[in-house]
Amino acid sequence: MTKTCVRPKCFAPVSTLNMCRTHYQKFLNAGMGRAGKLRRIDSAPVVEHLGRLRALGWMWAQIGKAAGTAFSVPHHLYSGYHSRVSVKVAEAILAIPLEPALVESTIPVPAVGTRRRLEALSRIGWSGREVSERIGYAGPSLWQMTARGHVSARVYVRVAKLYDELCNTPGPSRLAQIKATKRGWAPPAAWDELDMDNPNVEPQGVRCAA
Repeated sequence: MTKTCVRPKCFAPVSTLNMCRTHYQKFLNAGMGRAGKLRRIDSAPVVEHLGRLRALGWMWAQIGKAAGTAFSVPHHLYSGYHSRVSVKVAEAILAIPLEPALVESTIPVPAVGTRRRLEALSRIGWSGREVSERIGYAGPSLWQMTARGHVSARVYVRVAKLYDELCNTPGPSRLAQIKATKRGWAPPAAWDELDMDNPNVEPQGVRCAA
């Protein structure tokens, strides 16, 4: 199957960076300032490409590694923190193929989202042991892993998927729920419509313990 240009409503065959010849030339022209020097350009096409990658299961750490940048760079672009981006970064991100992510990767990713999901599930009665069994994880404690500041992409994806399945279902462990409540951990409801993977975002109506 012939790949087509990533720009909206363009079905021309891909030439470079997932764009057709015409759109790629416009992209280059937009990045040229006076005296032919490269400058920062509108981030809209990059943000659109990031959205498609996320829809295919890519995590910020995976995107950052593929583009040769820190994970925060694509995340900040997608979050709207920057309306313009350097041509070098734009080219690197647009060069990432629109293919499903390798979700079973052992690449380390920030643990903040995984820990928040574990805390939220614990708050409604799902213990760390129960979560480990359900995701088929037999390594060190998930809590120990998150304390190190990172988890593998494999663990992150499995916990995130299980969280989506259980976040509206009370768990069997009353003890886990009591401990989580005493520690001030936020329940799933406090994270509605919020990005749990963004360390700068706080749950609504709950002050979490450190």
